[in-house]
Amino acid sequence: MTETIHVACNIDSKYTRFCGVLMVSLFENNKVEIIKMHILADSLTDEDKNNLAEIAHRYSNQIQFYEVDKTLFEEFPTSNQWPKVIYYRLMLPEIIDKEVKRVLYVDCDIIFRGPIKELFDINLDGKIIGAVEDVLSIYSYMIENLGYSPTNYYFNSGVILIDVKSWINNNITKQCLDFIRNNNVKHPDQDALNAILNQQWLRLHHRWNFISNYHTFYIDPECFKADFNVKGTHYPVIIHFSGIKPWNSACQDPYKLYFFEYQKYTKWGCVIPKHSIKEYIFFTISVLLDKFKIRKRNEYYRF
Repeated sequence: MTETIHVACNIDSKYTRFCGVLMVSLFENNKVEIIKMHILADSLTDEDKNNLAEIAHRYSNQIQFYEVDKTLFEEFPTSNQWPKVIYYRLMLPEIIDKEVKRVLYVDCDIIFRGPIKELFDINLDGKIIGAVEDVLSIYSYMIENLGYSPTNYYFNSGVILIDVKSWINNNITKQCLDFIRNNNVKHPDQDALNAILNQQWLRLHHRWNFISNYHTFYIDPECFKADFNVKGTHYPVIIHFSGIKPWNSACQDPYKLYFFEYQKYTKWGCVIPKHSIKEYIFFTISVLLDKFKIRKRNEYYRF
C-alpha cells in the first residue's frame, strides 16, 4: 500500500489563492502519490475552504482543516510581514492526526516543480526535523544572540520536514513558545525554532527550499537554464518566493512564470498583477535597450 504524504500550511483568508496554487503545483508533479493536505486556518470562510477542497478532490487527494487557538499568541510580536498565523506551524505536530509519523510543513509563497517522495523519505538520522540553511546563517552575531554557536548554522523555517513523535516527545512546541515570550526575536517563529532545534536538525539540499536570494544570483547562464528548465539531477524542486512575491507587480523573479502557469489550473487563473505607469516605462525602456543591442534583457522574465 502506498504511504500517504502529509503536507501542511498555515494560512488566513488572504492567502487562500496562493495556497491553491501551491496545491496545484504539488499535485501536478506528484500524481502517482497519495497526498493529504493539512491546513492550519485563521478565519477561513466556507468559500475559502470549498475552493481548496475542490482542488484536492479534483486530484483525488485529501484535505483537512484545523482551527488554531489564537489566544496562545496574544502577546507575540506581529507585523505586516509576520501576521499571527505564522506561529501556527509551531502547533502543527500537537494538533495533527496522531497516526501521522512525519509531515512536511511549507509556507504558502512556494511552488513545487517536481516529485517530493525523495524528500519525504529522507533519513533524518535521529534528528527532529530536516531543513535548508538560510542566507542569514552567515551572520554569526545574530545566531550568538539566540544563545547557540553559529557553527550549528541557521535554517529557513519555510520548509520543514518534521518527525512528529520526536517533536512531541521533546516538547518542542512549548519550548518554542516559551522562547518567544522570553526573548526579543527578530524573525519570530524562525528564531525560536533555530534556538531550540540548533543541534537537532538535518541540513537538506537547497533544491528542497530554493529561496528568492538564489533565483537571480547565477554566475553561469547555462546553470540557470538547466535549473529553470528542470534539467539535471539536483534542479530546484521547491521554489520559495521568500522575497517579493510573484503576485506583486514589482516581482522580477523569473521563476514566477511557474507560479502563473500553475495558477491557470485554479479559479484565479486570470488574476495578474496590475502594473504602475512607472513600471510600464521601465519595462518599455528595457525592451528598447534590448532591441537596439545596448543591454540584453532577461529572456526568461515576463512583464
